Amino acid sequence: MFSFLRSILPTPRPALRPRSMPRLEGLEAREVPATMPVSLGTAGHYAVLGLQNTDIINGNGTIHGDEGVSRGGSLVNRANSSIDGDVHAAARGQYSGRGTLSGSVILSASEMKTADDDAAAAGRDAAALKATQTLNAVKKATTITGNGGVNVIAIKGDLSASLTLKGTAADVFVVNVSGSLDLKSRESLTLSGGVTADHVLYNFVGKGGDVRTRGDSVVQGNLLALSRDIQIGGDATGSIIGGGGQIRLRDDAEIGSASPGGDTPPPVQTAELSGFVYLDMDSNGVFDSGETPLGGAQLTMVGSDGVSHPATVNADGSYTFTNLPAGTYTLTLIPGPWSPNTITLGTKSGVKDVDNQTVTSIVLAGGDHATGYLFGGGSLS
Repeated sequence: MFSFLRSILPTPRPALRPRSMPRLEGLEAREVPATMPVSLGTAGHYAVLGLQNTDIINGNGTIHGDEGVSRGGSLVNRANSSIDGDVHAAARGQYSGRGTLSGSVILSASEMKTADDDAAAAGRDAAALKATQTLNAVKKATTITGNGGVNVIAIKGDLSASLTLKGTAADVFVVNVSGSLDLKSRESLTLSGGVTADHVLYNFVGKGGDVRTRGDSVVQGNLLALSRDIQIGGDATGSIIGGGGQIRLRDDAEIGSASPGGDTPPPVQTAELSGFVYLDMDSNGVFDSGETPLGGAQLTMVGSDGVSHPATVNADGSYTFTNLPAGTYTLTLIPGPWSPNTITLGTKSGVKDVDNQTVTSIVLAGGDHATGYLFGGGSLS
């Protein structure tokens, strides 16, 4: 998604089809998704990941994808349970059980340490995001409609009834839950429209209670609970990442990760914007031969998703913004030891402010290469 979701994916495996939900086929290609504001990093490579000092117990269910167990934890793969992938562990002796393992046990303490760190960073980053919608709790079936880009949902209490995230393939959702997750039979966390599971992160903040689903529940999206016990019954299409001490997959659980278990999403096309900053001594809006470049000047671009992108002007006066998600942008030259003088609009136009420091309403689509945005300064102060 991200990627919540944007990790380097292992060999794709067939996506899990929840027993009680329709397939979400062919939806990701309809629109370019917004950029996921947080990344699970290497933690998103696993269908199930137990962070440091966390034990995993596989009941008689099925895991489509890799499982990881970090330092101080264990993974018991009970008889009649199966792992359709590899087990990654920090040390020998962490994996046991008579269940089926189609792949290998791979030992790497450094890999599991990195997964711990990436998960912790993702949890902190997600919790720090400003909410676009806030709910006190979810106690009855609820639908949240996306804004067409980045949606940050704050649930201050318990999530104890079905929740549907509705939108398009351009929507991504980060749901920060302060209370517990307690889904009873046939209650689910599902998606509607073009929203896809790899663009959804449920982040359980603090130690507000357990994360629990029961038989016939469906979870579509990634679950991150840094300090919670997790019990999963029913179907889950997304990574299950926990660090509260125990992850228990009930006998009826079927887990399929939205990253390693699903199809690789199409690459997200991003945009670029470039120009020059210089002393425009004749105020003609043209970077003429002999005029002084203002190397070291600072600029920012702020998109419609609220994310700020900084850039520093090179010694020759040039600057470039890269990897910009599709959206509408405001470009600003940060004041320096000169007086603002002129602005020349580039190939994607925009609206100049009277202060000659800001251009608003620059609309960029995926793949755009906007050029020619010139900021001319007056005399040095």
